[in-house]
Amino acid sequence: MHQSTKQLPRSSDIGAQIAFASASGDRAAQRRLADLLLDRVALTVRYLAGGDSDADDYVQMAMIEILRSVGSFRGESSLETWAEKIAVRTTMRHLKHRRWRGQIVELDPAPEGVSRAVGADRRLAQSSLADRLTAIVGTLTPERREVVTLRLVLGHSIEEIAVLTGAKINTVRDRLAVARRQLRSKIARDPVLREAKEMSAWDE
Repeated sequence: MHQSTKQLPRSSDIGAQIAFASASGDRAAQRRLADLLLDRVALTVRYLAGGDSDADDYVQMAMIEILRSVGSFRGESSLETWAEKIAVRTTMRHLKHRRWRGQIVELDPAPEGVSRAVGADRRLAQSSLADRLTAIVGTLTPERREVVTLRLVLGHSIEEIAVLTGAKINTVRDRLAVARRQLRSKIARDPVLREAKEMSAWDE
């Protein structure tokens, strides 16, 4: 009997199994994959996009790219980490494209978040703390916003961020240090963020 030479994912978790089934064309698995990753992808994109009015579109583009690329997932990392990398790459590409064309939308002081594209993330988008965080992160440059999102929102290490972004470790450290200084002063001026215990990692 002919043996398939296609490499199975190394990870045995349910996410890897769904990813492998999705890559084989299983429509039900593809829907499950989207459900599994959508909230985390939306969270990633929402912070990267800041107050950009096209954040919903970036979420959709990232999810489409993830579904198109699922055959490349091999299980060396978690499915979530793999999807985050694609979400970051897709969002940053579109943000840079808009910036080059002079089309970046100025930050809305009260951004609405990713509401239509993400059902389960609606509660986060509507909370006062999340909206304020999105607003202050949105004032950073795209490169600093990227490292802040990966480090402080998603919890990646400096080394992991370097791999995800393709930047040198020292560059990641520098961007994060500058971003934290900028955020610290903004947090200090916001009474809600200043008193929130969740902000301890942001205010170091």
